[in-house]
Amino acid sequence: NAVKRKRIPCIILIFLSIFLPFSCAPGGGITGGTIDSFSADMVMISDDGKILSTSKIYVVPGKYRMDGMPGPEMYAMPKTNITALGFIKENREYIYNHDKKLVYEIKTDDLDLSQFLSPWDKKDIVEVFGEEKVSEYLCKKMRVSKTINAGTESDRMDIKIDMIIWQSPQFEMPLRSQSEEGFITEFRNISTKRPSPDLFKRPEAYRNTDNIMEAMGMNFFEMGYEDIPGDNEYGDQDIDYDEMFKKVAEMMESTTSDPEEKAKHREILASARETAKKSDFKKGAADDMWKIIPKRAQDEIGSEVKMDDIYSATLGTNSTISSVFDFYEKNLKSKGWQLNSRTIHQGMGFIMMTGDNRMLRISSADDPGMKGDFKFFYNAQLMPY
Repeated sequence: NAVKRKRIPCIILIFLSIFLPFSCAPGGGITGGTIDSFSADMVMISDDGKILSTSKIYVVPGKYRMDGMPGPEMYAMPKTNITALGFIKENREYIYNHDKKLVYEIKTDDLDLSQFLSPWDKKDIVEVFGEEKVSEYLCKKMRVSKTINAGTESDRMDIKIDMIIWQSPQFEMPLRSQSEEGFITEFRNISTKRPSPDLFKRPEAYRNTDNIMEAMGMNFFEMGYEDIPGDNEYGDQDIDYDEMFKKVAEMMESTTSDPEEKAKHREILASARETAKKSDFKKGAADDMWKIIPKRAQDEIGSEVKMDDIYSATLGTNSTISSVFDFYEKNLKSKGWQLNSRTIHQGMGFIMMTGDNRMLRISSADDPGMKGDFKFFYNAQLMPY
């Protein structure tokens, strides 16, 4: 395959965020809790009150299991028969696709999974609103906020979590939580009978995959490309947009039965399809970008695209991510550009700068299928601002 893939840390963070409201680590929380093992329906509700999905979750000390992908509509995901198994002490999570017999392993040592799933503490409470019942359990409703530090002192990423939670003194984790965007996650039909140990056994005879999207039943790399020889140069690939958008449309159609939602999806896809058809993916498509921002002479372009007034290029380098960011920060600041943000964690990250009514984002990227050995790949995107 001309496209090589590596794991993407932001995908890990997205999947971990599903479990942020549900602390599974024992001891030391707001209440301490008397029930540490249970099973329940985990219901995701949109900000307008619509039920997006219902998954089944099982919790015992140090382990959790979830059957079904929470809120596939939120990520335009197909409804796939998947199971996530988490082992907190081992800092491991496994995603099993039962339809395709695939397994994807998330190694979270560098993120320290226990931080993400650690109980809310009294010092995290910002405001208390009163008491309400959730699934027949009386809960204290409160706003909480905490910052999780992932990484080392010299290479760190702070992740701030703000939400409203409904906390029962009988459970260590909230029974309901509401994100800043208004999405609600709630436990319903709770059973305090201890789940069977068999539920936490890892299935056998599943093929390992290094592509989390494939494990979740979705592989954009296989949606719109015809057969691409492994030694193809970038820019020579023929993209079948009709076929690609047809598959995306089918996938999105499966996420809702609401005629208005389907019509909205079709309208969005039709517009995106026409824009994509006008886009230039050939070699030299981003040449005009380098007239506005400098290009590091020692780095090689692996792929590039021009879409309306947006330019994007993925490059390979033998330098470090810090060296790349330093280059752009130094050169563009001298031209009056402003640094908006810069983050590096475990060799991955992004930098964002604005100037001349444009925004530049340089971020870690996957190998676009380049020939040669490179230590690092990054994407440069320039757009109107």
